[in-house]
Amino acid sequence: MLFQSMWNQAREKTPNQNRSHEVQNYQQMLQVLNYIITHAPPYMNNDNLAGVPMIGLFQYAIPTISGYALFIDPEVNTMLKKVLDVWGTFLSSSESVSVLDTSSTGWFGPEAIHKLNTTGNIGGTRYGFDELYICDRNAPYYGFQSWDAFFTRSFRENIRPVASPDDDSVIANACESRPLLLPGM
Repeated sequence: MLFQSMWNQAREKTPNQNRSHEVQNYQQMLQVLNYIITHAPPYMNNDNLAGVPMIGLFQYAIPTISGYALFIDPEVNTMLKKVLDVWGTFLSSSESVSVLDTSSTGWFGPEAIHKLNTTGNIGGTRYGFDELYICDRNAPYYGFQSWDAFFTRSFRENIRPVASPDDDSVIANACESRPLLLPGM
């Protein structure tokens, strides 16, 4: 009931906005969730995207009275955790490598590999993706066995030594990442 009410309230909030491309009811939501948890996310050239695809599913309806009530409900969150756990299992499986290709939406496609290569500037030296990370560009999927293996990839030996590992006053970034500024923030 709250799911359906959430989408109804979102439409009422902005009645002149075309929402035909967005989820309209809980049956459609279940179909989209089923698709999401059985597919790895493709590369998308959009610097404003962050988080999991489920955010796109719910984003316009969450800031409603019903959306708020729905997402603070512990039972709903327990069920959503189960959905995320199933998706996590899929992303760790060999079936998830389908997006690790050279197509325009593949993580080794021209735009994606360009972005991956531009992050390889260390101490003034530019490194390519395959120079930074343990992978094999000649192997299928660069040798990664799953989408998760690609996104939790290991650096090659000595490529990113930890600065002052015995000095607790030095903070080291725990992952290779970059800050993201969303519009309006």
